Amino acid sequence: MREKALELWEKGAISTEHMMNTHGYSLEVEREKREQEKSDGTDEVMLPREIGNTTYVQNKAGRPQVDDSERTSDPEAALRGKEPKPSNPEGSMDEV
Repeated sequence: MREKALELWEKGAISTEHMMNTHGYSLEVEREKREQEKSDGTDEVMLPREIGNTTYVQNKAGRPQVDDSERTSDPEAALRGKEPKPSNPEGSMDEV
């Protein structure tokens, strides 16, 4: 039941309050606790630890967006890189 509630919540089908109640939490109590943690700095102190070469970055994924004026690579090269490679008329080097 709890996994299904979490799945429905992730899809936006049920409210956060309903999902939390299913897991035995009160939305109001947890909200007050989170607001207190934010105001006293606890949320910054309790960030996940760095593990190996990974770091915690909130709401950021992938390569940062770069404006076209800041590009250092040729935009045409990116298009050519996606084209299929020409075939070898003499066949593969692996063939015997």
